[in-house]
Amino acid sequence: MSNKNLRLRDIVREKIIKGIFQKVNDEDDSWKVLILDKKTLGIVTAAVKLNEIMEHKITLIETLENARQPFPTLNAIYFITATNKSIEYLLNDFPNKKHKAYKKAHLFFSQPLSDELITYMGKSKIADFAVNFQETNLDFMAIEQNVFSINRGEDDLLKLYAPSTDDSVERDDEIDDIATQLMSVMITLNEKPYIRYNANPNNGSAVAADIATKLAGNLKSYYAHSSTEPRGERATLIILGREIDVVVPLLHEFTYQAMAYDLLPIDNGIYTQEITTETGEKEQKEVLLDESDEIWTEFRHGHISGSSEIVDRYQKFLAEYSAFSKKKKKGKNKQSKNM
Repeated sequence: MSNKNLRLRDIVREKIIKGIFQKVNDEDDSWKVLILDKKTLGIVTAAVKLNEIMEHKITLIETLENARQPFPTLNAIYFITATNKSIEYLLNDFPNKKHKAYKKAHLFFSQPLSDELITYMGKSKIADFAVNFQETNLDFMAIEQNVFSINRGEDDLLKLYAPSTDDSVERDDEIDDIATQLMSVMITLNEKPYIRYNANPNNGSAVAADIATKLAGNLKSYYAHSSTEPRGERATLIILGREIDVVVPLLHEFTYQAMAYDLLPIDNGIYTQEITTETGEKEQKEVLLDESDEIWTEFRHGHISGSSEIVDRYQKFLAEYSAFSKKKKKGKNKQSKNM
């Protein structure tokens, strides 16, 4: 898929802010607690800054899986995954009206709920507390403006290519999960793409074909029941199984971005460094490495050999800054003499 004007992170940010926070605030003007599970925490923090969240009457951000202090006088926004584990945590927060963790719950899910989960929730007390109930189709991380991740783990790869001999269900479940996540990307981009895949894998696992078939069915069903029409100019989505090039995972990237992550303490796109202030004190300073940093954006995907240009630019900046500082200091001294 290719679109020079695509800014995926901005689209996700707008869906979270307008589709969740502003939507809730239009109906509920009170201060609220935001509840995220471990997966949706990554989805939100990849696209939305903390101060932007707090601007929408969010007084506290909590992790669903952690022990939390009840606030029965505050309403809560839940943005969680539609999994058995997350739903169980949610229902435990509202066993009854006397022991509820929050006053009311605005419920948003990152992916569609299964019929089984809907039935299970229907037998609980959550309906007495739920104000909103919405599937957002935001089941991926927009880690850059033109890069997304569905954040699958090593165990998930084994389920695809080396499922247990006595249980092929885990492979089918993994195919379903990946197809659902890719569907959420396509829906977010308002796409119903042509889907191409490698149909003749060497090991006969047909992972790409199975994902493509499931994804095509998901998108067909979604747009058949949705009031939203996909954009007219259809993109092409290419799905390749890992077996098409098994060497790549064993190689190390030689990009400026890879080098920075290897050598510097960077966590979740934030570089932390120790600086010395003018008073000689040491303090920690955080630098956000994202599209707001023009040099980082320009060089991050380039070969490390091009990083020498960054040094040249930095030295030029120091020279210009030094000349400016001397000129400014000279002007101040001249003004003091005139006084």
